[in-house]
Amino acid sequence: MAQKPTYVELENRIDSLEEKIRVLKEAEEERKRCRQIFDSEERYRALIHEMGNGFALHEIILDKNGTPCDYRFLEVNTAFEKMTGLKTDDIIGKTVLEILPKTESYWIEAYGKVALTGDSLTYENYAQEFDGYFEVLAYSPRKGKFVTIFTDTTERKKSEKALGFTQFAIDRSSDAAFWMGKNAQFIYVNDMACRSLGYSKEKLLGMTVFDISPDFPPETWQAHWAELQRRGSFIFETTHRRKDGNIFPVEIAVNYVRFGEEEYNCAFARDITDRKQEEETREKLKAQLQQAQKMEAIATLGGGIAHQFNNALSPILTGLNLIEMHLPEGYDISRYADPMRESAHRMSSLTNQLLAYARGGRYQKTTLSLDSFLKNTLPIIEHTLKPSVLVETDIPHDILGVEVDMTQIQMVLSAILSNASEAIEEQGRIRIACRNEMIADESVENLAGLAPGSYVYLKIEDDGKGMDSETASQVFDPFFTTKFQGRGLGMAAAYGIIRNHNGAISVESELGKGTTVHIYLPAAYIGTIERTATNPPFESCFDNVTVLVIEDEEIVMEMTTALLEKIGCRVLQAKTGADALDMAKKQVGGINLALLDIKLPDIDGDRLYPLLIKERPDLKVIVCSGYSIDGPAQEILDAGAEGFMQKPFGLKELQAKIGKILDDG
Repeated sequence: MAQKPTYVELENRIDSLEEKIRVLKEAEEERKRCRQIFDSEERYRALIHEMGNGFALHEIILDKNGTPCDYRFLEVNTAFEKMTGLKTDDIIGKTVLEILPKTESYWIEAYGKVALTGDSLTYENYAQEFDGYFEVLAYSPRKGKFVTIFTDTTERKKSEKALGFTQFAIDRSSDAAFWMGKNAQFIYVNDMACRSLGYSKEKLLGMTVFDISPDFPPETWQAHWAELQRRGSFIFETTHRRKDGNIFPVEIAVNYVRFGEEEYNCAFARDITDRKQEEETREKLKAQLQQAQKMEAIATLGGGIAHQFNNALSPILTGLNLIEMHLPEGYDISRYADPMRESAHRMSSLTNQLLAYARGGRYQKTTLSLDSFLKNTLPIIEHTLKPSVLVETDIPHDILGVEVDMTQIQMVLSAILSNASEAIEEQGRIRIACRNEMIADESVENLAGLAPGSYVYLKIEDDGKGMDSETASQVFDPFFTTKFQGRGLGMAAAYGIIRNHNGAISVESELGKGTTVHIYLPAAYIGTIERTATNPPFESCFDNVTVLVIEDEEIVMEMTTALLEKIGCRVLQAKTGADALDMAKKQVGGINLALLDIKLPDIDGDRLYPLLIKERPDLKVIVCSGYSIDGPAQEILDAGAEGFMQKPFGLKELQAKIGKILDDG
């Protein structure tokens, strides 16, 4: 039987059991603490690997002097791998210089300071190795180690860069840019907007659309905004008002932009002042071209009418001459014949105006000075003007000469001054000024068709009642007038005369502000000014002169033959070009002179002339036509013909012309 333990032994056993219990309790607590640490580390690692930011734990490496010279990768998370492309198995335990040998020493020193001092570091930088921007936070969890947590900011940086470039471009755009909200107040303007309107940026940002656009009163804004929301973007033209009050045209491109919950109107405005001026110039030149084409068509018609009219007048005037020559001596019919002759001459004068308007309206070219011409002509014309109208002149003495038909230029001046006088209702003035001008560009505004060169410019202004634009645009139309004056073609003839002198004429007028006529005539550089004079009638007869009359109209042929026979000429008749050539070949004896009509049924005079001269080299030719001297007649004269006679002509004119040509020969 076992012996019972003593009290002392029991007491010792109790102490030992309590120790064991204490040890067991401590062991259990340590186990729990370790489990908590393990669980927290697991949660910590899970958190690190699940986080969206890149994570890397490093330990700093020191050289023998205690200076940071490298650092080692201890742990990285999944986001780090995605951002850098570096894999955990490839870098853990390795140093940064092994993985990224181009790492600058600056970063090793900076991270070393974080690991050794505990000071944190935040920065954003471009990493060349990864071709991206990163925002980095570096801190030390314990001495000698450091953590980097970084975010890839590459896309944000690209967006910021693109936005910055866009704003840079918009700020320096040649178009004015305006951003505004639904209340029409500007929230952004660029540099061009400030320059174009004359305001500072600060001032403009306190203004609204209504302050700069006269076409946008506040009551129209809601409708405009609704249209912008519906269409998204569109382009329209309006006007802007500068700080100094000047208004200029603009083309606006508006765009509806929604950013978050806010709505904006992004508008770009382009100054189209130059474009508008070019459009106006093009429209003006287009109107001038249409006017010129219309005038050309009417001129062709007018020239044809004048030609036929002159041919019809020829037998009347010639018949009067022949009737008077056949009457018994002492028998006077002047009481009846003179009015008939005067009427025929008036009709001939009207056809001359038609020819002046039509192509080829120059007759007798003379080089003259506008200075002396105006001094001699104005006193005559002034007698036809209202007594209350004063004519003033400003004519420099060095004004260049012009080669013109003096009679026609008198007609132009008379028509313009007459219209100016009629436009002055009471007292007024007409001012005439001249100057020399060099035209260097064929596209000179309002003077379409002028070739570059030296011109004499004539300006005639009046302070009459003026004309509206519609009336001014028709002032050169044949037979157009604001009231019937019975003065023939007037300004239409003036237009044709100036045009056929290779010049230009235009009219500016405004109701209540008078009218200005601009005339440009080519300058003529000739030292002496020739004067025209009327040749006196040749008094002798031509008994030994043979004249070939080439004329297709029977009555004109008969009358011309009768006139020639009255002054002693022997007459041969040819009604076609073929007949004329046949006579030139077969005629025995000489043919001294030919009267050549331009329009023939088989061959026109300009083509017939060289064929006649080929057959008869010594033949002298006078061109006779109902048209004027220019055109085909001038071509024949340039080819060698001796003279020109405008139909209708009388006995004395014919006698004088034949006498002069034969005498010169």
